[in-house]
Amino acid sequence: PFTTTPLLALAWALQAVQAAPEPGVGKPLVYCADASPEGFDPALWDSSSTSNVTSQIFQGLVGFERGSSRLVPELATAWQVSPDARTFTFQLRPGVKFHSTAQFTPTRDFNADDVMFTFTRLVDPQLPFNLAFPATFVYPQSLGLAKMIASVIKLGPMEVRFTLHQPNVNFLSYFAGSFAGIHSAEYAAQLLARGQASSINNLPVGTGPWQFKSYRKDDVLRFKPHPLYWRGVQAPNLTPKALVYAISREPNVRVQKLARGECHITAPIRDVDISALQGHPQVVVQKIQALNISYLAFNLKKPPVDKRDVREALDIAIDRNALFKVLFPRGDALQAVSAFPPAVPGFNKSLKNEFNPARARQLLATAGYPNGF
Repeated sequence: PFTTTPLLALAWALQAVQAAPEPGVGKPLVYCADASPEGFDPALWDSSSTSNVTSQIFQGLVGFERGSSRLVPELATAWQVSPDARTFTFQLRPGVKFHSTAQFTPTRDFNADDVMFTFTRLVDPQLPFNLAFPATFVYPQSLGLAKMIASVIKLGPMEVRFTLHQPNVNFLSYFAGSFAGIHSAEYAAQLLARGQASSINNLPVGTGPWQFKSYRKDDVLRFKPHPLYWRGVQAPNLTPKALVYAISREPNVRVQKLARGECHITAPIRDVDISALQGHPQVVVQKIQALNISYLAFNLKKPPVDKRDVREALDIAIDRNALFKVLFPRGDALQAVSAFPPAVPGFNKSLKNEFNPARARQLLATAGYPNGF
């Protein structure tokens, strides 16, 4: 939760820094990653370096439309939300195949059992799988998912209903989060029977367009196309014969690899490198509005910022324009006026930031700090 109006917003994001020519059909697509994934179970981790990987392997019941925060069908084809926002019912997509690997060959398509396992695992510590592989589900626990969900019920082979203790109009969007990627209940049962439950984090099985092939930590991660992907093998993101994550922690190394054509796309790099690459004849820099902000927050338990007047005084005493020019000299960022960036639906364009040192002094005096602190 935000404790005050954000100080700054980064209104663009590096969608891709891409080297030309692009890889064609039958060639690998190489992505210069900036960090190794923490693991391959999307429920266990919440870093972007991990979700950028697991989102290739796993899919949720719903997803975000590319480039926006609008919800679209994924492994669910339709859903109904009760008027009181406490009951969420999903109709599941038929014919979806899980990955077939050296460790697992699925005998059935995706169904309600997989949804039941995935989410029961997140909320029930006594689930046999959780007893065999105790884990901390970082993002679900921060959401309070276990206390939020009253029941998860299988209504039929391809229908599942979630009921909440309290109304939550945001609950549907949780299913598009990376942590909500659907696991194979059949695979989990086999791992449990073999005493290898922890392998769910090391040898992943999902329904996504790419399936895990091999991994060398801090070096390279390889995927191969999922041949039975439900969107079809002719989907644009399946034209390369392989997907390769070349892991390079140093930004300058990623820049060099991109300039030499060793990578086709890179993870975020430094501002100074973006400026340099914009003039490179074989590099394309693409930008879109971001879903992230930079902001100033207060510890509400610590005096004197436990008082609203003090927080408001500090907020309006900051000369954002001066600070903004220093922090974002390239000129392609946008000042925040709320806790949300413009790409979020419902963004209020009429809000303005205030810079008023005189009123800030008055507020401090009202709060009992006429001489500051």
